[in-house]
Amino acid sequence: MPEKGGRAVCFVCREAVFLAGDGDSWIGFAQCQLRSDYVEGTQTCPVGYLEGIYVELEYRRRGIAARLLDACEAWAAEQGCTEFASDAEISNRVSRSFHKSMGFTEAAEIVHFAKKLPGFQSGSGDKDVIS
Repeated sequence: MPEKGGRAVCFVCREAVFLAGDGDSWIGFAQCQLRSDYVEGTQTCPVGYLEGIYVELEYRRRGIAARLLDACEAWAAEQGCTEFASDAEISNRVSRSFHKSMGFTEAAEIVHFAKKLPGFQSGSGDKDVIS
């Protein structure tokens, strides 16, 4: 991994961000955190969780994402975690393939639902009660 990568650049409470760089450019990142809520497929608490990982297209398939993930997993282990988890959109074949190649197993396929609640305006960011 280029010299800018390989260490956390930001620790906020129970979260870490790792960056990969090439010269003066950032080419990838991984964000992870500790989760104490229920995490599909795990049995312990807290669980290290990969919230996001990205490597610029022209730098892919060089092991950069794997090293970023390794950094996240090492950080989680240092925090006392014995399990590490992640998620991917059902339709994101690239992400699902990456996860499987990194030793993850699929724990579940979940569909999320959302709806607007009556009585609230949306759009401004502030929620005003409509009488």
